Amino acid sequence: MSKTSPDALFELIQSLTKSEKRYFKLRSTQHTIGDQNNYILLFDYLDAQKSYDEEKLRAEFKGEAFLNRLSISKKRLYDHILNALDQYYAGSSIESQIHKMLHSFDILYRKSLYSQCEKILRSAEKLALKHDLFNMLSEISRKQKKLIENQGYSAHAPEDMDRIFEKDLYYAEQSNLFNKLWAIKGKLFSTLNRKGSMRRKEDLDDYLRLSHELVESVGSRKLYFEANYLYFHIRSAGFFAMGNFAECAVYLQKNLELFEAKTSAIDEFPSSYFGLLANAIYVYEKLGDRLKVQEIYQKLRLQKKNLLEAGEEDTRIKLFSSISSLELNLLLKRGELDRAVEESREVEQNLQLFSDKLSFARMAFLNYKIGIIHFSAGNHREALRYMNNILNHPGLDEKEDIVSFALLMELLINFELGNYDYLRYTYRNTRRTLSRRNRLYRFESVFLNMISKLLHARDEFEREVHWSRAGVELEEIRGNEYEQNALEYFDLPSWIRHKLTARPFQLILQENYNA
Repeated sequence: MSKTSPDALFELIQSLTKSEKRYFKLRSTQHTIGDQNNYILLFDYLDAQKSYDEEKLRAEFKGEAFLNRLSISKKRLYDHILNALDQYYAGSSIESQIHKMLHSFDILYRKSLYSQCEKILRSAEKLALKHDLFNMLSEISRKQKKLIENQGYSAHAPEDMDRIFEKDLYYAEQSNLFNKLWAIKGKLFSTLNRKGSMRRKEDLDDYLRLSHELVESVGSRKLYFEANYLYFHIRSAGFFAMGNFAECAVYLQKNLELFEAKTSAIDEFPSSYFGLLANAIYVYEKLGDRLKVQEIYQKLRLQKKNLLEAGEEDTRIKLFSSISSLELNLLLKRGELDRAVEESREVEQNLQLFSDKLSFARMAFLNYKIGIIHFSAGNHREALRYMNNILNHPGLDEKEDIVSFALLMELLINFELGNYDYLRYTYRNTRRTLSRRNRLYRFESVFLNMISKLLHARDEFEREVHWSRAGVELEEIRGNEYEQNALEYFDLPSWIRHKLTARPFQLILQENYNA
């Protein structure tokens, strides 16, 4: 392995499941020389370590010949593990089955066994067509042409060439359509992940432009499964960004029906289906459709059980990030703060466990949500710690919305802690930062003005006046189709009600939910 990534082998070994390790060792016995096997020695040592330390490794195997060429030995072990995994997962997906068929074609072709080649290609084409794998169908067609050229054109009429061309054109069109849809999705989600929900008319224009581009791309074409899923996924995400949860639910429901009409797709794309269920629960909860939430929750629990039994780390990470944000959000919205705090402890453990596997966007969102839960429960110092996890992270610029709200919450938390001198300094920095990032929307301006006036208030009576005025301004924001999305990040109007009435914030949240 290269000196710039000395832990790649270690990371690969640590990622293996028990069954994968067992299979690797079984294959490795084929390469044993005498009583020693350098692969197994090195593998077992790295498997037992909690972190990679090359000096300790060299001390452990001092005198062993393979240390003289350690980088080569590690590279060979790395390749050997990947080869074992390739065999272990051979046939585990439709794509891998077709790849294996095409590899068999290459072998048979070299041996001039052309009739067997033809038979394999027919089977591969049938399987690829069944699962709408158009990129693979193009590769199958290329090999079919190779076979025709080798056998001679006399066995084929000119009309056959027209049919082959029409077939290739269809495969190319379907592949291009998928690529076009994926590019539109990429543009939409890139914007969403960085900026968050729509906050001004210009944002709406961007989403409408992408929506128009999407509809134009599809036209009246009948879509195959993956393209259909992408189309519904983009539409639901766009409406979600606009705060139009009713229309968002329409396209989420279409996607659920799409999956459930083709049950094999749930096994083929388990993470996509799980994410769809989680999104649907969140949206139907926003719409107040409790029966629908309960119905989808049953499906979610079953899917979670199936995915956990699969035991793949990538799946566990996706399960953790999806289910954690969903459950924390629901507990907070329902005002179940004790349970939310308890749940957040477990989420934090997994955050540390998967810290190098999660994107900054996901990490920032979970830290922000946990921080809000602690703030709502009165654990202000804990809340500040989670906000600082976001604000001290090197990936700061990747998630504009969460970073902006973390800056605002840091001000409010420090106010509640009585850190007024520190707050006067951070207030100015926060205003400058939000202005520089073009994030001084109406909500942010009301928030900052409120903090400023609270800081300069002479007594509690004057502070109550400023809380009250901010509450009135926020109620006006609640009716603004662009600005109301800001209230999704923190229910500041309810917090102000708590401050003015001295009633427990938890009770106010519960009343909001039950209303």
